[in-house]
Amino acid sequence: MTSPFFRRFMPAVLLLLALTIGPLLNSATTQVSVSVHIPFGNVSGAGSSSNNVLVTRAQFAESWNASKRTANWVAWRLRASDIGSVPRSDFHIDPVIPTPSPGDYTNSGYDRGHLCPSGDRTNTSTNNYAVFSMINIIPQAPDNNQGPWEKLESYTRSLAQAGREVYIIAGGVGTKTSFKGINVLSSTWKVIVAMAPGKTYPTVSGSATIAVLMPNNQGIRSNAWQQYQTTVSTIASRTGYNFSNYPQ
Repeated sequence: MTSPFFRRFMPAVLLLLALTIGPLLNSATTQVSVSVHIPFGNVSGAGSSSNNVLVTRAQFAESWNASKRTANWVAWRLRASDIGSVPRSDFHIDPVIPTPSPGDYTNSGYDRGHLCPSGDRTNTSTNNYAVFSMINIIPQAPDNNQGPWEKLESYTRSLAQAGREVYIIAGGVGTKTSFKGINVLSSTWKVIVAMAPGKTYPTVSGSATIAVLMPNNQGIRSNAWQQYQTTVSTIASRTGYNFSNYPQ
């Protein structure tokens, strides 16, 4: 039998705990049940399969592939309010998903390449820290990562800063080699849906859709990202994913 003291004060204690702990749960690893980052659908049907695990966090959504030790894809919404000035975080092992360590990439010849970029999550330290988890990293040839891929990232941020609500999904396809059990993708791809200025999802009229497919190679650093523009249907064909709900 509970004591009168317990019955009297426990509700207040529980409320205090909720107010104290609740904000802490909105962390870099909190799983959310519904993701704003994939309004056009879960393109790979990710769920609980080990090679197609759906991960939904406050900062992005993704499909994780345990066999390849990389994400199949990462998707995120970008608004001007996501862009700030916090410093870059450090790469780290994901605390929930068994990922490679940052050190696994040392001397591999490949960059630790972000899918959701650091620059897209610079409004808070928590959000920036989240995208430095190795769950958001793929091996990228330095000239791919630091060349046209980075140029497209910068262009996408300029769209958000101009008032567009932008939805991005990115990943890689194919296999060229591997190291430490990590699959090195032959190509990197990205699909971007930029809503008309002032419009938000589900409004899609007036939106602009950009699709790119880039070789994950050296020798392309000086190339423009526009050189690798393609169609959404081409990305769907190469990946086998369902992009039917994406504006074409």
